[in-house]
Amino acid sequence: MDLSFAFIKICENNAQEACVNINFRQGNVSNMPFESELFDFIVNRAAFKNFLNPISALNEMYRVLKKNGKVLIEDLNPNSSFTTINSYVNNMRMNFFNKTITKLIFFFGLRKTAYSKEAFATFIEQTKFKNYRIIENALDYEVWLYK
Repeated sequence: MDLSFAFIKICENNAQEACVNINFRQGNVSNMPFESELFDFIVNRAAFKNFLNPISALNEMYRVLKKNGKVLIEDLNPNSSFTTINSYVNNMRMNFFNKTITKLIFFFGLRKTAYSKEAFATFIEQTKFKNYRIIENALDYEVWLYK
């Protein structure tokens, strides 16, 4: 699921080219187009910092998660260093110009909007999730939520 119709179309095209049958849905994480207790596992990668209402998003994840289900949120660590970002981007398959632009976006843009470990804990404590673990890495956080 993604908010962007364009990303959904890209995913559908990629899946078709790879001969993989996946149902992609357009939707907002704060009001998901799914029935309650549908999923065993939810993955959210590099998007949480963009949510306008992170507490609503977490509550909605809780709603669509089955009993004993898990959520993994991976998002940028706002304390990631330029060295860490540089190394990460250098491993991407891009030309020099695109790597340079990407590094600047990461360091001067995305890091500023990323949530701290303390902010994640504060958000989670305002939801029904009572069991969670936050793993801090040099580049990102792994936020594990358990229903």
